[in-house]
Amino acid sequence: MNINKKIGLIGVALLLTLGSGSLYAAKKTIELAEGEVVDATGTDPRDFSDKFMPYWRTTELKDGTVSNVTTAFGMSKLAPGLALTYEVPLFSQLDISDADLYDGGPSKVNGVGDLNVRMLTMLGKAGGMQWLAGAELWFPTHTEDALGNDRATFAPLVANIMDLDMLPMPGAFMAMMHFYEFDYYKGETCNEFGVCEDVDDVSMYKGRWFFMIPINEKYKLYTLTEMQPVYDFEKSHFSFWIAPEFGTGYFGPMIYAKPGWGINPEIDYGNGIVDREFSFEIGMRIMM
Repeated sequence: MNINKKIGLIGVALLLTLGSGSLYAAKKTIELAEGEVVDATGTDPRDFSDKFMPYWRTTELKDGTVSNVTTAFGMSKLAPGLALTYEVPLFSQLDISDADLYDGGPSKVNGVGDLNVRMLTMLGKAGGMQWLAGAELWFPTHTEDALGNDRATFAPLVANIMDLDMLPMPGAFMAMMHFYEFDYYKGETCNEFGVCEDVDDVSMYKGRWFFMIPINEKYKLYTLTEMQPVYDFEKSHFSFWIAPEFGTGYFGPMIYAKPGWGINPEIDYGNGIVDREFSFEIGMRIMM
């Protein structure tokens, strides 16, 4: 079996083990740790309660490449102040029919992508903010080369959340999550002529910054703007993406729509840089 598939299976096994264990742990430990909150929208990073959050997203890159993914996203509470999140790829499609370098032939690839797992824990309060720490892992579970990366990465993370009590909307907050991602396993990528080379090293800062504004309590309306600054140390490249999310829980589960735009996206084929230009995501959050 290919080594990256073995690593992918290890990731799936880890997810199933931790996830199944959390079903029992959540029943036995329903109390909240210091700093945890119960959030009706499911958007607050301090809410470690069980929730299921599937989504569909389409993303267009600067060169015209389009990807469509359907993902089973969820959170399981393992203990007070400790949670697991998972993003399991259900279906992925890459469409290069409108890409700048497309020269005919098959234009779509279907399959599933890579698996993502995160662990989060409460650290405590400091400087008027609640702090979290954790780690994110990506496992190469993709079924087609074009739908993932033949590498496994690890990213320690730290997050700070501050309530915006100065605003007239109760429940407003700002959250900043900071990741440093690097690879711990790399495979090879091969072109159509059978020429193979090592996958590029990964060393990058990834930010996920959120600004939450409740709009209407009766209809459970809110906006959650996300910003993603990314700096790739290997390629000395900075990119920035912004996406305002609009959601409501009026009909039961939280449902949302989230358009996103890359700010001044770039292309540098020589360095393997093709930034995101536009994305659109729809999804729901079901509190368990």
